[in-house]
Amino acid sequence: MVPWVSAAEEVMRRYNLPGASLAVAFEGRVVLMDGLGYANTAAREPVTPSSSFLLASVSKAITGTLIGMLVDQGRLSLGTRPFATVLSGLRTPEGKAPVDPRVRDITIKELLYQQGGWDTGALGYDPVFDLVGQVDRAFGTHTQPTCEQVVRYMLGRPLNFTPGTQTHYSNLGFCVLSDVVAHVTGLTYAQAADKMLFRPFGMTHTHLATSLRASFPGEVHYYGQGAEASGPQSPYQLPLAAASGAAGWVSTVGDLERFLVATAAPVPGSVAFPTWPASMVGNDSPAPAEQSPTPPGQGTWWNSDGSLPGVSTEIGVFGPIAYVMLANSRNPAAFTDFSPLQDLAKRSTSLPASAWPTGNLLVPPARSLGHAGRGA
Repeated sequence: MVPWVSAAEEVMRRYNLPGASLAVAFEGRVVLMDGLGYANTAAREPVTPSSSFLLASVSKAITGTLIGMLVDQGRLSLGTRPFATVLSGLRTPEGKAPVDPRVRDITIKELLYQQGGWDTGALGYDPVFDLVGQVDRAFGTHTQPTCEQVVRYMLGRPLNFTPGTQTHYSNLGFCVLSDVVAHVTGLTYAQAADKMLFRPFGMTHTHLATSLRASFPGEVHYYGQGAEASGPQSPYQLPLAAASGAAGWVSTVGDLERFLVATAAPVPGSVAFPTWPASMVGNDSPAPAEQSPTPPGQGTWWNSDGSLPGVSTEIGVFGPIAYVMLANSRNPAAFTDFSPLQDLAKRSTSLPASAWPTGNLLVPPARSLGHAGRGA
């Protein structure tokens, strides 16, 4: 497994990442779990496979999978228009209906594909991170705004484009999706994730963060670089309460391997769970561009990454291979490129099974759960 460690170390060198955790699974068996570098450089504390990291946009894969499970259960469809159905009661902070009637036409599929009508570039800000003060004043509160409060605040502003006609990066769309999960299940978003995903999949080290200042046991220290080394753009200033469904989960490589093995079906003969393209979940660009066909029973090819001050993350599934890399920094001048891992995964799909280590590093063994979680 030396090539995988070398590929991860190459990413770390390129982007000055102090620490990272790496895991690789083949045919549902986790064959590599390793910690690289430092969780805390001042204390010389090494990263271990059990170290926890903020996932940033890899969190979108969790939200998208919850939505997919609700679709599988018949409680939603990709054509559901949430603002005309489950979220129809949402109003602006002033108690008014949405100012843009096109909001009612937004579908679940458009939110997943980041085609919901919001464009962070055109707005000039990211609603889930940059509107804490404005939303706080609008609601007369003195805490971090919730996801639903940010959505309600944005209902008082027009969309940037007609839903479904353009694709633009939008954390807000996944904020809406997390609110949909809560309304459909009658639970909080975190409770729904725990009931539907984490407990069935054995993910015991995945938690929702509202701030990096209150770290979880085993969580790494995060290091900003350049303009993000200190001040309002530094990692520990991140407001995460409203970004829950888009960027708020903290997890380990072991938990994420359980998630990938169970949902992406990299076990020969298994069935993907839920039964829809895994590439629809969590990609920052249109999903079809990320998906390539693979033989039956070999899952799909896709990857999803995340980036925030102090955070670089990626998960990927290439045929029978599922890998995870989580790191505790980023270079704000250059988006972290995980292509060394992607290229190795693509090359490794042609290796015979005998070339891979035997056994499974996760206990109980990671495996595809098929449809065991349906109806949870």
